[in-house]
Amino acid sequence: QQIAQVLITASKSPGTTAAYKTAVSQFQEFCTLNQVPISPAITIQALRGFVAYLAMPTASKPKGLRYSTVQSYISGVKAWAIDHGI
Repeated sequence: QQIAQVLITASKSPGTTAAYKTAVSQFQEFCTLNQVPISPAITIQALRGFVAYLAMPTASKPKGLRYSTVQSYISGVKAWAIDHGI
């Protein structure tokens, strides 16, 4: 299983890996703040909440994150969930 994990990680570009790490970090922050369980599975409600969380305006992002960024974050969370069997 460790070999498979190494191969999966190696197949992603460094930029993709960095973006996915940011996405997972944001998702974990969202889950912690909102007491959303991640295991045994990520629910559609959790993903909907995460999308809303990302799209919310903040002081540093008055219009929220761009659609393409939100899509990238969802892809990152999906890849992470698959890699971890969630």
